[in-house]
Amino acid sequence: MTQLVTPVPVRPSRDTRVDIVRGWLQLTIFASHAAGSWIGAWLIHATGNPLAPAFYRMVSSLVGLVALAWLAESAPVRLSPAVGVAAASA
Repeated sequence: MTQLVTPVPVRPSRDTRVDIVRGWLQLTIFASHAAGSWIGAWLIHATGNPLAPAFYRMVSSLVGLVALAWLAESAPVRLSPAVGVAAASA
């Protein structure tokens, strides 16, 4: 008598680091949405101005741009103004 065996599909191996990064990304997106909603509601309540969340967003964007300006270049080769073309070393 022959026994039929159903093959169990093998889950493809995945890099654990990718799973960790994806999990943290999902968590930060959820947390920032929840915190941003709470902060926006509190700002409207505290100031009485319905545009207060927009001002909060503008200030936080400016803080991010200032932080971005302070970051050092981390690319191994500096690119020329034409995107994708490596600058010739002199």
